[in-house]
Amino acid sequence: MFEFLNINPKSFGLDFSNLSLKLANLKKKRNTFALASWGESRLEPGIIEDGEIKKPDLLAKLIKQVVANANGEKI
Repeated sequence: MFEFLNINPKSFGLDFSNLSLKLANLKKKRNTFALASWGESRLEPGIIEDGEIKKPDLLAKLIKQVVANANGEKI
């Protein structure tokens, strides 16, 4: 589903709700994991409604933006 991102991190997380999109990328450090990069964006009303993606093309565009503008290490 997310092939368009062209990324290969060891651990990658997306959390989206009706209101926001959040990203977390973890990096292994010795025997534990640390937050390597993160990002967040508010979602316009109607992109996701009651947990159902209504505008997948717009959501994909926002995911790309959050990945491109992530804080921390480049994803």
